[in-house]
Amino acid sequence: MAYVEPIKNKEHLKYAAKYLQKNHDPAFSLIWNIGLETGLRISDILRLKYSDIDFRSGHCEVIESKGTLARKARAKHRVLKQVKEELILHYQHNVKKLTATYITPFYQIEKLLPKEWILMVNERVSAAKKATPPVTRSFLFSKKMVFMLKQRKEKFRHINSDSVFSRKTLLSNRAKGVDGLLTRQACWTVFSKLTQVLEKIGSTAKVGCHTLRKSFARHLYFATGKDISLVMTTIGHKSESVSLRYIGVSDDDIKLAQKTLISYLSS
Repeated sequence: MAYVEPIKNKEHLKYAAKYLQKNHDPAFSLIWNIGLETGLRISDILRLKYSDIDFRSGHCEVIESKGTLARKARAKHRVLKQVKEELILHYQHNVKKLTATYITPFYQIEKLLPKEWILMVNERVSAAKKATPPVTRSFLFSKKMVFMLKQRKEKFRHINSDSVFSRKTLLSNRAKGVDGLLTRQACWTVFSKLTQVLEKIGSTAKVGCHTLRKSFARHLYFATGKDISLVMTTIGHKSESVSLRYIGVSDDDIKLAQKTLISYLSS
């Protein structure tokens, strides 16, 4: 994944939205605005369904793909750690295999399984993943966003799809009649153009799909009086320093803020 940055200037965000609305399929403008309003990852935005949304309240709940995959991976790892302990007992009279089991990381232990264990271990891993609840995220859409989503749903009612970003909704002749969803690659192609577009008005940000989530986090930080704990909870970070780097607050920014504080206290 290419490194991208948040867009720090609110006016630059508005300029980017207007550019997308004027020059690209309406789907990209909608994705851009949803990302800035909710902080969802691009993959989760593209899988958004109308049935996820309560159009009366604006409440929406989605399954976060990355968090869910990570949770399932941890469930698999717990099984494999148990299996490694069981293998150590199983090979206690075979020094060569016992040694190999000891030195092999648990996440690579499957290659040491006896043939008669493979199906059993696979079933245990599968059951552990299946029993793992997904990571969900709840949020509220603004009234303006709810209205835009209602309009889109009504406009494309004839395609009979619950997916907000079905490829069949795109204006491109290549996409018409094609099943599936708008892709991350298509979004990257469009959003990465904003790097040069925004350079014309003074931005230095490298823009891509993840710019949306980073920009959301940065502006949430400043809109809430620099509540970094809220940003960490919303984005899913465990470290303040990671979150500050994520939103584009550099060491130089912190030092400048400290100098400003010292000047303030001295006056």
